[in-house]
Amino acid sequence: MVINMPERILKPVLRFKGFTDIWEQHKLQELGEIVTGSTPPTAIESYYTSNGMPWVTPTDIKNLVTIDTARKLSEEGQKVARIVPENSILITCIASIGKNTILGSKGSFNQQINAIIPNVDQDPYFLFTASNHWSDFMKKMGGGLTFQIVNKKEFSQIKTIIPNIKEQRRIGELFKSIDDLIALHQRKYDKLVNVKKVLLDKMFPKNGELVPKLRFKGFTDTWEQYEFKEIFNYERPDEYIVSNEEYSDTYSIPVLTANKGFILGYTNEVRIYEKPCVIFDDFTLDSKYVDFPFMVKSSAMKILTTKEEFDLRFAYELLNSTKIENLGHARHYISVVQPTLVKAPKNPEQAKISALFKKVDSLITLHQHKYEKLQNIKKALLQKMFV
Repeated sequence: MVINMPERILKPVLRFKGFTDIWEQHKLQELGEIVTGSTPPTAIESYYTSNGMPWVTPTDIKNLVTIDTARKLSEEGQKVARIVPENSILITCIASIGKNTILGSKGSFNQQINAIIPNVDQDPYFLFTASNHWSDFMKKMGGGLTFQIVNKKEFSQIKTIIPNIKEQRRIGELFKSIDDLIALHQRKYDKLVNVKKVLLDKMFPKNGELVPKLRFKGFTDTWEQYEFKEIFNYERPDEYIVSNEEYSDTYSIPVLTANKGFILGYTNEVRIYEKPCVIFDDFTLDSKYVDFPFMVKSSAMKILTTKEEFDLRFAYELLNSTKIENLGHARHYISVVQPTLVKAPKNPEQAKISALFKKVDSLITLHQHKYEKLQNIKKALLQKMFV
């Protein structure tokens, strides 16, 4: 039964030119066949192969078209698993997760996933994009319980509001183009991160080695041994700690941490550190290269600069490529990092290595920013183009 709703909430804020009809409310079971997954005998490894069809679990779903991490189900395994065709939409039925994906080929999935196989009069990519809202409904249905399962019957009764097929196709095409670009920049980002990891492994000598496996042409000298205290100067960050942690995007000075958070927010305070440096978390051993003015949140870090004969960026990458013992919740820099032995070349070779890693990092940052920008564009469009 379709429930009549006020017209003001049956039209999105933003539409393609020429579309004026109100959208209609439907239950998911009216839009396609609902299928619940099943599980093959996972103890038998012969059920899986590298060239089979995607076998999807909730941990594989990434809200993207391709599912790179999914296992592959072999021909033999297909006999005991439910198979759905290309363009089927998979939704994790664990309410607290509520993630989704659309299959680029036929595939199968476990019992923690519900699928909808769209009717021929529905646009699959439009429904996939709309499924972001279904996930929100499922989380509400779960009542805040972490592992609450939304079963097939409950899933079938979820209501969504959709336009006619022509408008669906226009919207689906738009979001597919955005998702394809997001996936492209994510792949490039991941590839460059892996390239950097390989370079760090090959361009710095391992224990017992006198030179790295990979060098720039023209450099043949043996690298010399140093302790990190012979490479870095350090200072405590006390005078650069913010006194007010009420940050605002309207302010201009970033407040940093050395861990994954990096930029915690922005302040209008002016006790800034202005020279290029490396910030090093004394507890976690995380580090960041910084070449812009900043302040910090706490004293649990060191600010590192280099002795005159060392290139700062090279020294930062050398620090990242060195395995340093982690003693848990303890300060590491003075007692553990400083006496650590490493090898380094003369400055001209340092400069070449430094320039290479700067270029790789700039490309990584470029694709990360493009990915994030596209995600924000998609989020804004989802709010304006769906009701």
